[in-house]
This record gives sequence, C-alpha cells and structure tokens, in this order.
Amino acid sequence: MEKIPYYLLVLGGSLTVLTFCAWYVWGIIQFVQRKIKSCKDIRLLKSLAIGLHILSLLIIVGLGYYGFTTFY
Repeated sequence: MEKIPYYLLVLGGSLTVLTFCAWYVWGIIQFVQRKIKSCKDIRLLKSLAIGLHILSLLIIVGLGYYGFTTFY
C-alpha cells in the first residue's frame, strides 16, 4: 500500500477547514442580515457591527496562523 504524500494531506485538510469556515461565516451573515432587517435599535446595530468586525479579524488572523503553521 502506497503512502499518501504529506502535501496532499495538508491540502485536503486546508480545503476542508476553509470550506467549513466559509460555510459557517455564510450562515452567520445570513442570520445577521435577518436580524438587521427586523431591528430598529441603533445601539444594537452598532454592537453588531463591532462584533462582526472583531469576528472577521479573528477569522483572518486564525486562517493566517493556520496557514503559517501548516507550511513552516
């Protein structure tokens, strides 16, 4: 039985993680869009905007860290 090359395992794992993250973020965006459409409170909208910016920064930093540690 032939061994699977390491780079294929890394590529498959990376694609799986990226697909899951994209699906998760898409779900969050859909949820937040429904909430914003029915929301009338300005303070809540501001806190949602700040929360989404922080979440996007965490996702970008996490994916960057994951990619950096995977290949180095």
